[in-house]
Formats: sequence, C-alpha cells, structure tokens
Amino acid sequence: TSRTQGSPYKIIRSEYGLLPMGITSRRKMLPDHPSYIFAGLTAGAGRPSTGYAFQRIQNWAQRCGAAIATGLPLAAHKQDDYLLRQMDRIFLNVLLHHPRKGPELFFQLFSESKSDGVIRFLSDQASLRDYFAMARSLPALPFIRHIFSGRALQ
Repeated sequence: TSRTQGSPYKIIRSEYGLLPMGITSRRKMLPDHPSYIFAGLTAGAGRPSTGYAFQRIQNWAQRCGAAIATGLPLAAHKQDDYLLRQMDRIFLNVLLHHPRKGPELFFQLFSESKSDGVIRFLSDQASLRDYFAMARSLPALPFIRHIFSGRALQ
C-alpha cells in the first residue's frame, strides 16, 4: 500500500514476460528454403545482451513493406556490426561467469547512462560516443578481468 499511499487496491491481473538473451536465432532448426524469410527472434532480431527486439523488428517490417511496395526482394535482419557483437559477447560472458552480478550491472547500465543514449543504443542508432558511454556506466574491473582471462571472446 506504500505505492497507493495507504489506499486499498485490488490486483486484477498481473503479467510478465521473458526476453531471451544470447544468440536467439533458430534458423538451423527450421527448413531452409529460398522462399522463406525468417523474422523476429527466430531470425536473431533480439539484442543478445538485452533481449530487446521490438524496435529492430519494427524497422525490419518497414524495410520489408517498402521492398514489397517497390517490387524488391525481402531481406533478412541485418547482422550487428563487429564492435556491437563484441560488446554483447563480453557482457554476456561476464554474466555467464558471474550471474549474481547481473541485476547490479543492468541497474548501472540503465541508471548511470543518459536516457537518450540508452534509447539510441537499444534502437541500433548508437554512435561510438554512445557505445563508450554504455561501457563507462559499468564497473570496469569485472570486464577487464574477463578480457584478460582469455574467455572474453568465447
């Protein structure tokens, strides 16, 4: 009742969801045919480090709509650039080897960074400056240790 300042309330329903983290592509599990265009999480649209996919799927759908309207072939989701893939991989490996640090790392990532930079980062519009801001918002020691452990790019 602290959120309602002492007023009574009733929970009508609650919802939850899970955002899959890591490489989420399921293409290998599905038949390969030239007429198939894989979309969404099946096509690897989710950001490996956060599971965020909504904006990526929306942008892909707009590109597909434009392609259909102009008679061009549909395209699959774009692969992330090398720097972003490495940042995601290192972040995921730190979480894999130190799962209890996860809540703290995500809290720092989103509370220590400017919201417009976080939005650009999640929406694939980030600049190199945004990448560095995201990295600076996290504690350096676990990542440095991980990089020098030899496990960083596994």
